[in-house]
Formats: sequence, structure tokens, C-alpha cells
Amino acid sequence: MATVLAAAAVQISEFVGLPEAQLALAQAALYVACAPKSNAAASAIWNAMDDVKHQPIKPVPKHLKDSHYQAAKKAGFGADYKYPHNFKDGFVPQEYLPEAMKKKYYEPKESGYEKNIRHYLQKLQTLIKSGHSVKDDSANGDI
Repeated sequence: MATVLAAAAVQISEFVGLPEAQLALAQAALYVACAPKSNAAASAIWNAMDDVKHQPIKPVPKHLKDSHYQAAKKAGFGADYKYPHNFKDGFVPQEYLPEAMKKKYYEPKESGYEKNIRHYLQKLQTLIKSGHSVKDDSANGDI
């Protein structure tokens, strides 16, 4: 939210100008200064980019490949893909990375909104490990 608020303060400054925008700028500066800090997202991107540069290229799993043309369908591309939006909570366990690349890049911290993200990701991991069957809601029109 700090980024959104800072961008809004800049827009307000451009719209109303100074000195009227001083209050919006001061509030944004205080919010950003007091917001919990984390470089978890940046570290995740940096680590993923490093792997892309230095690790061998792995094939995309067949079920994730484009299947919108006839030759792709014949090759089995897209078969067995599970559309997450058709499942409860928009989540379905399926392979997104080849087994050799299964690495955790994003490690949310236990502060600010990241603690909510951390708990949600832990919930999903529990579902995956328990082999919990997630119901497909597409037939019920629940999407």
C-alpha cells in the first residue's frame, strides 16, 4: 500500500500543486517511513532471474502449453490442465514447474501484510501435502 499511497500523493501534487499538496506529501512520507519494510519480493525476483540466467532451460510441462491450434492438441498440449478459476478459492494443486526447478523463491516475512500472504501460502501447502481434493465448481456456475 505504501507504493500506491506514494503514487497517489504524486498525482495529487501534480493536480493541485504546491503548497496545497504539502499535506498529502507529508502523510505519504510518514506512511512510507512507518510501513513495515521487506525485500522479500525483490529477493524472489533476483533469485529467479539468476536461475534463468545460470540454470539449464527446462521444458514447460505439457499441460501448460498452448493448445489453441490443432497440431498442439494432437501433441497433447494443454491436456489435463486444471483451470484454477473453476475450483474453490481459485486454487488447484497442479504442476507449474518441472520437478528439477521446484524451489521456493518468495519467502514472505512475518510483518505487515506479508504475514497474511505467508499464512495463506502455508494453508495451500497444507492442502497440497494432505492430498486434499479441491472441488471443481465449474459445473455449478460458481465461477
